[in-house]
Amino acid sequence: MQYLLTRIARVCSGRHFGEDVVVRSVVIDSRSFAIDSSTLFAAIRTESRDGHDFLLDAYNKGCRAFLVEHEIDCSKFEGAGFVVVEGSTEALQRLAEEYRSGFDGCMVAVTGSAGK
Repeated sequence: MQYLLTRIARVCSGRHFGEDVVVRSVVIDSRSFAIDSSTLFAAIRTESRDGHDFLLDAYNKGCRAFLVEHEIDCSKFEGAGFVVVEGSTEALQRLAEEYRSGFDGCMVAVTGSAGK
Protein backbone atom coordinates (compact mmCIF):
# COMPACT_ATOMS: atom_id res chain seq x y z
CA MET A 1 0.00 0.00 0.00
CA GLN A 2 1.31 3.42 -0.91
CA TYR A 3 -1.11 6.35 -1.18
CA LEU A 4 -0.75 10.09 -0.78
CA LEU A 5 -3.21 11.67 1.67
CA THR A 6 -4.78 13.61 -1.19
CA ARG A 7 -5.67 10.30 -2.87
CA ILE A 8 -7.05 8.92 0.40
CA ALA A 9 -9.19 12.05 0.71
CA ARG A 10 -10.63 11.43 -2.78
CA VAL A 11 -11.27 7.73 -2.12
CA CYS A 12 -12.92 8.46 1.24
CA SER A 13 -14.89 11.51 0.08
CA GLY A 14 -12.98 13.59 2.59
CA ARG A 15 -11.15 16.89 2.72
CA HIS A 16 -7.36 17.04 2.97
CA PHE A 17 -5.41 19.70 4.84
CA GLY A 18 -1.83 19.97 6.02
CA GLU A 19 1.03 18.00 4.48
CA ASP A 20 0.45 15.49 1.66
CA VAL A 21 2.04 12.56 3.48
CA VAL A 22 2.80 9.20 1.84
CA VAL A 23 0.85 6.45 3.65
CA ARG A 24 2.04 2.83 3.68
CA SER A 25 0.07 1.41 6.62
CA VAL A 26 -3.01 2.07 8.76
CA VAL A 27 -3.59 1.73 12.50
CA ILE A 28 -6.59 2.43 14.73
CA ASP A 29 -4.79 2.02 18.08
CA SER A 30 -2.21 4.61 19.18
CA ARG A 31 -0.55 1.94 21.35
CA SER A 32 0.55 0.07 18.22
CA PHE A 33 4.27 -0.54 17.81
CA ALA A 34 3.86 -0.28 14.02
CA ILE A 35 3.57 3.54 13.96
CA ASP A 36 6.00 5.61 11.90
CA SER A 37 5.85 8.66 9.62
CA SER A 38 4.10 6.69 6.85
CA THR A 39 1.35 5.32 9.11
CA LEU A 40 -2.23 6.61 8.85
CA PHE A 41 -3.87 6.82 12.27
CA ALA A 42 -7.65 6.52 11.91
CA ALA A 43 -9.46 8.15 14.83
CA ILE A 44 -12.52 5.99 15.41
CA ARG A 45 -15.30 7.09 17.76
CA THR A 46 -17.07 4.32 19.72
CA GLU A 47 -19.56 4.29 22.60
CA SER A 48 -16.75 4.07 25.15
CA ARG A 49 -13.77 5.83 23.50
CA ASP A 50 -12.95 8.55 21.02
CA GLY A 51 -9.87 7.96 18.90
CA HIS A 52 -9.47 11.73 18.53
CA ASP A 53 -8.31 11.77 22.18
CA PHE A 54 -5.21 9.80 21.10
CA LEU A 55 -4.04 11.86 18.11
CA LEU A 56 -1.19 13.44 20.07
CA ASP A 57 -0.07 10.02 21.35
CA ALA A 58 0.18 8.73 17.78
CA TYR A 59 1.93 11.92 16.65
CA ASN A 60 4.49 11.63 19.45
CA LYS A 61 5.27 8.08 18.23
CA GLY A 62 6.05 9.43 14.76
CA CYS A 63 2.69 9.28 12.96
CA ARG A 64 2.21 12.11 10.45
CA ALA A 65 -1.04 11.11 8.69
CA PHE A 66 -4.46 11.21 10.33
CA LEU A 67 -8.03 10.30 9.37
CA VAL A 68 -10.39 12.35 11.54
CA GLU A 69 -14.05 13.30 11.79
CA HIS A 70 -13.59 17.01 12.57
CA GLU A 71 -11.12 19.88 12.08
CA ILE A 72 -7.91 19.67 14.11
CA ASP A 73 -5.64 22.48 15.32
CA CYS A 74 -2.65 21.85 13.05
CA SER A 75 -0.30 23.99 15.16
CA LYS A 76 0.19 21.01 17.52
CA PHE A 77 1.03 18.68 14.62
CA GLU A 78 3.92 20.14 12.64
CA GLY A 79 4.63 18.26 9.41
CA ALA A 80 1.39 16.25 9.63
CA GLY A 81 -1.51 15.88 7.22
CA PHE A 82 -5.18 15.22 7.86
CA VAL A 83 -8.17 13.86 6.00
CA VAL A 84 -11.50 14.98 7.48
CA VAL A 85 -14.40 12.60 6.81
CA GLU A 86 -17.96 12.22 8.04
CA GLY A 87 -17.31 8.78 9.54
CA SER A 88 -13.90 7.21 10.08
CA THR A 89 -15.17 3.63 10.01
CA GLU A 90 -16.97 4.11 6.71
CA ALA A 91 -13.95 5.92 5.27
CA LEU A 92 -11.69 2.99 6.24
CA GLN A 93 -14.10 0.63 4.52
CA ARG A 94 -13.87 2.68 1.32
CA LEU A 95 -10.07 2.76 1.57
CA ALA A 96 -9.96 -1.02 2.09
CA GLU A 97 -12.23 -1.52 -0.93
CA GLU A 98 -9.92 0.66 -3.06
CA TYR A 99 -6.85 -1.23 -1.85
CA ARG A 100 -8.45 -4.63 -2.44
CA SER A 101 -9.52 -3.67 -5.97
CA GLY A 102 -5.84 -3.58 -6.92
CA PHE A 103 -5.34 -7.29 -6.18
CA ASP A 104 -5.46 -9.95 -8.85
CA GLY A 105 -6.31 -13.53 -8.09
CA CYS A 106 -8.39 -15.36 -5.57
CA MET A 107 -9.05 -14.09 -2.05
CA VAL A 108 -9.46 -16.52 0.83
CA ALA A 109 -10.87 -15.55 4.22
CA VAL A 110 -10.35 -17.47 7.47
CA THR A 111 -13.13 -16.82 9.98
CA GLY A 112 -13.97 -17.99 13.44
CA SER A 113 -13.11 -17.09 16.99
CA ALA A 114 -10.75 -19.88 18.05
CA GLY A 115 -7.87 -21.91 16.65
CA LYS A 116 -6.51 -19.66 13.93
